[in-house]
Amino acid sequence: GFASAQCMRRAAATMATAVKRSLVLHFDINKTIIICDPVKGVQCDAMVNALLSEACWGTWAETKDIPSDVDKKLELAATWQFSAGPTPEEQPGLITYADLLECVLGIEKKVMQELKNRFAQPGEPGAAANPAYLDLQAKLRLPEGVSLPAAPASVGEGRYFIVPSFFNLLLHLEREAGTSASSFGIDTADVVKELNCFLEGTHPCFPDVPESLRRYSLQLPQDTGKWLRDSAGIHLTLKGSPQVDGAVECAAALNGRLFGPSPRWSMALQDYYPYWRECKEADDSGKLVFIDPPSAGAPHSIFFDDNIERDRAHIVDARDSVSGAPVAFSDTKNIYLVKSEPILAISDPDYFIKAVATAEASAASAAAAPAA
Repeated sequence: GFASAQCMRRAAATMATAVKRSLVLHFDINKTIIICDPVKGVQCDAMVNALLSEACWGTWAETKDIPSDVDKKLELAATWQFSAGPTPEEQPGLITYADLLECVLGIEKKVMQELKNRFAQPGEPGAAANPAYLDLQAKLRLPEGVSLPAAPASVGEGRYFIVPSFFNLLLHLEREAGTSASSFGIDTADVVKELNCFLEGTHPCFPDVPESLRRYSLQLPQDTGKWLRDSAGIHLTLKGSPQVDGAVECAAALNGRLFGPSPRWSMALQDYYPYWRECKEADDSGKLVFIDPPSAGAPHSIFFDDNIERDRAHIVDARDSVSGAPVAFSDTKNIYLVKSEPILAISDPDYFIKAVATAEASAASAAAAPAA
């Protein structure tokens, strides 16, 4: 959903054979860098079940006549049988349990979430995925004797809050980068506490953090901003500055805050959920990211969000920073917009490192391709 995003920037560095662009990394929070929902009180156990329901593929008693009766819909949902997964890769002829509930049966949101939250438990449709559930839980478990005193209760006892793969990315960055955390929710403060703990070298699981990374520390409320969207357009208020109106003007204001005379290396931005809801979750009404034309001097923005769909942007509205016009998903997919795969973020400690490298390589290939 619309959780707060974190934005981090990285300055450009020239290498022997290529010029690396600056990076501005945008991260959704819930189900991207944390595996719980403090706002809704959804704990880690339930979230892992829900994630598996979105990555396990199977068959069901398929019918073209979808009933309107809720109980009959639930009967059809119960016919789902596990065939493959968990994997983010589409499986021909199969459907995820989550897609069956939402896209095919149209089950009411609250009921659907309850079903997803117990998906892999014994006696449930995804029981065959219980070993994967236990494995993911083990990877989210803190080392013996370690605790995170500042983590919210929704994380659960003895669990990581921010996934280690996110911290590993920050440690890996060889060039300076900017980050932005983006959310429709109100969970930013808890995330900022742990991020700053990591950057200051006091996180119990990451004691050896280079002092140079401290520039990414976030100061609240100084390093915050809020988006507003309405029929009049796009508006951005950065803490300490007046509201800016218009897509191009907002892009310039954000760029100025990240790369200006007194640059900020990280920011927390509050997205505007009501407009996305009013627009029926249209692709061009969601969280904003501005894209600069590819050149050595222009930053490369990458937005990670688990609600980016396989075939459309859905929740992230990518705009040209020069014209303010929407940019087609075909031109942004896996370059500027990356569908975050939380199961991989949990299971692969290098997930975000690999994802950024892939996006940069795709951007370089796109820039080198002849114009159509």
